[in-house]
Amino acid sequence: MSSLGRLAILAALVSACASDPEVSVSMRVGEAEELTPPTELLSEEVSAYRQWLGAIPALAIAGDEDLSAEENPSADDKRGGPRAKKRGNKKPAVDTPLPLPRPPETAAEFEAAVTAMRKGPVDDLAIPANNLALTGAELWPQIKERLIAPRKGRKNDYRALLDRIGGDVPNRYGHFERSWKRAHGYEVRLSEDWFGDLLALDPSKVGRSFHPIYRDCVLESALLRAAAKIGAGQPELADEVVATLLEAAYIHEGTFRDEVGRAIRAIGDPALAELIRSSERPPIEREDDRFSDPYRKAEYAEYQLDRLDRLQPRKAVASVIENPHLLTAILSAYGERRFPDAAEVLLDYVDAGLPRVRRTARDAFLSYVTGPAPAPERKVLRLLGGKTSSAKAGQTYRDAAAIAIRERLEREASLLVEEPCRIILPEGERDEICERQPERHTHALLAFLDARRAQEEETSIVAALDQEELGETIAALDRLLVVNPERMADARVIDAYRRGAEEALAEGHHSRAGQLLRKTAMLIADRDPEGKRELTVQALLAEAENESLSPEGQAMLLTTAEALAPDDMEIQSAVAEIRRQRLRPPSPSPLRLGGGLALLAMTLLMLSLAGSRTGPWLSRTPQS
Repeated sequence: MSSLGRLAILAALVSACASDPEVSVSMRVGEAEELTPPTELLSEEVSAYRQWLGAIPALAIAGDEDLSAEENPSADDKRGGPRAKKRGNKKPAVDTPLPLPRPPETAAEFEAAVTAMRKGPVDDLAIPANNLALTGAELWPQIKERLIAPRKGRKNDYRALLDRIGGDVPNRYGHFERSWKRAHGYEVRLSEDWFGDLLALDPSKVGRSFHPIYRDCVLESALLRAAAKIGAGQPELADEVVATLLEAAYIHEGTFRDEVGRAIRAIGDPALAELIRSSERPPIEREDDRFSDPYRKAEYAEYQLDRLDRLQPRKAVASVIENPHLLTAILSAYGERRFPDAAEVLLDYVDAGLPRVRRTARDAFLSYVTGPAPAPERKVLRLLGGKTSSAKAGQTYRDAAAIAIRERLEREASLLVEEPCRIILPEGERDEICERQPERHTHALLAFLDARRAQEEETSIVAALDQEELGETIAALDRLLVVNPERMADARVIDAYRRGAEEALAEGHHSRAGQLLRKTAMLIADRDPEGKRELTVQALLAEAENESLSPEGQAMLLTTAEALAPDDMEIQSAVAEIRRQRLRPPSPSPLRLGGGLALLAMTLLMLSLAGSRTGPWLSRTPQS
């Protein structure tokens, strides 16, 4: 081949390589729908969320121009082409204040907010995140489901992202490196608020491959805030919230445990009962059981009690002494967990003034002294020469309760204390009679306390009945009724309340009479249900005679009485009369009629005065 022909072939090859290659893409029928991103459905969801928030234009959706450019950069962007330069010269957007947070109120609004966080622009996560952080208790099931949901990302990716804000993620041994360094004097960044620090992080400094991890971290921290708010504000949900948080602490190998701990501590005292119950360690059959999740959760619950400074039972109880609901919950929790140090604290409340507190403390302490004796924990001791031995780790809860009840009984009623005995006989067998000595001491103390309380209450009742005025007697009985309503079901007390109701009716104090009749009905409810019904009907009738009530209120009271006594013709006629009065048009009252006449007389007087002053002036004629 000549040199000219070779040059022609080489030029053809060069021109072919310089042109864009032609790529043919073929797909089967139906495959196009699978590859098409579901932007329409997402558009509807986020549009509904935007409308719910108040038509915020910043909430873009997948498929919009801005979001498509962000999530799907073109080839020119990747290689710094003309489009990338043009976008780089674009003026920065002016920061606009975020709208006021508006928590979701329905499951649909909650899911829309989550969708906006997962699919919306990464720059606008603060809007749905702040709303989710204020989610109310009515959506707690949705929050719980999200908190314990499994994660698909790697733990190392979460750690790499959280390192940007100083988030402390434990290693596989549960060690928090940043907290350890901070405690030992190292200057390290340690985030104490993941939610705020994550939202303050510039998303442009987060790689695109980490955007899903970033979104998930913001969502998790927002839900943890909402859970803490619900647990602190809804005591009836506190136990479930704390149990869920303890489970979430070990989701995804404990990635979020540091922030979970702050959420638990933010709940405060309502979290104590569930933390006490959850701190009970499961039995250990082999050494590897100490590294199981149930055992670690128990240790973590105890650690949170320590962080709250409530690990000592006396401190935990003292913190809720003014809240009977939390106090009974904590006392009941000690009856299940059975801390040895809690035995003496429970004895302090077996004679409490409030009956429910007293019953709870007694039931809890009885769980310490009844049932099979607990096996003592043993610890391994390393001796000189490499040998090992085992020894008892400490007191069991039964040992602590036995000592506490003996000391209390010696102070209160020393004659009831039995002689000390040995549970283990010389032959090596267990003495069952001696083993049940703490239980007998407990029942003896409770019986002694009940007898003393009954005597004190009898003295108080006699003193109240000896008052000269019936009103003073009723006031004293009311104070005793608040302390112990069970003890007040006494014939003398019931008779005093009956006489008080009759006196109130005679003086025309119908509301007061109704209150006293209701108290009497409550006192005889257990032993005389029929008498309770009759007294309740009398209370309704007395309250219906109150003139300050509207006809509607009177009709409601009489209708309730009619339902309790359908065969009483007097009540039915009274109800019929009230209904007729409601249908009858109101007649003008004397006060309104007198007011109208006075207004008419005043008008006529003013007109007559005006006529006397202007009449002569009108009759004058002009003089020449």
